[in-house]
Amino acid sequence: YSVTGVQTCALPIWGLRGDPVGADRLQDLRALCGMAALIKENLLVQRMALRQGHAAHIDALTGVNNRRAGLVRLGKAMEESLHTGRLSTVIMLDLDHFKHINDTWGHQAGDQVLRMVARALRARFDDIVTVNRIGGEEFLVILPGRHPEEILPLVEEVRRTIADTVVPCGEARLQVTVSLGVTATGPARESMDQLIERVDRACYASKARGRNRFSVDLDPAPA
Repeated sequence: YSVTGVQTCALPIWGLRGDPVGADRLQDLRALCGMAALIKENLLVQRMALRQGHAAHIDALTGVNNRRAGLVRLGKAMEESLHTGRLSTVIMLDLDHFKHINDTWGHQAGDQVLRMVARALRARFDDIVTVNRIGGEEFLVILPGRHPEEILPLVEEVRRTIADTVVPCGEARLQVTVSLGVTATGPARESMDQLIERVDRACYASKARGRNRFSVDLDPAPA
């Protein structure tokens, strides 16, 4: 007997007690099989939807959250700071001379470098924070309820770890550096664009000072 109820087999159909199911019960059996098939199909649809929903928030290359998920989390952190008065640290990381890496060694090498940076961030921060890739070579790290002063040693540790890591690329061995900017949400109301501008300003200051370092900008944006 098929699940769809279109075909029946010539062999006898046995019930739960081991007794043959008579012709008068075949209609009930067809309905039961149809319900089972429908339940199975619904479970498969739900599982696929969960996977797709998860994938919609993940950067496929690095495995960290993507820009959309990062901005949502940043907005939540800003709201929490506004209502509780507790600071949340925000870190922007930008790879130094990333275009040169792609132009010289190819995009496959660039992808390997991005994965390495993502692994370094997750190893240090993923247990307490959301790590997000928000641009080609830019990452945003959000630490809810953590003051920058307690985070700066971890920022320096990540910078040093990345600088010391060798990335194999064929016969070549690449070593890269990153520039980082650090800022914080605060109890004062400001827009997300203003906050991102502050952390981006700090990151740019690191590049202007020679790269491979971090800078801090805690000055609130003007009202």
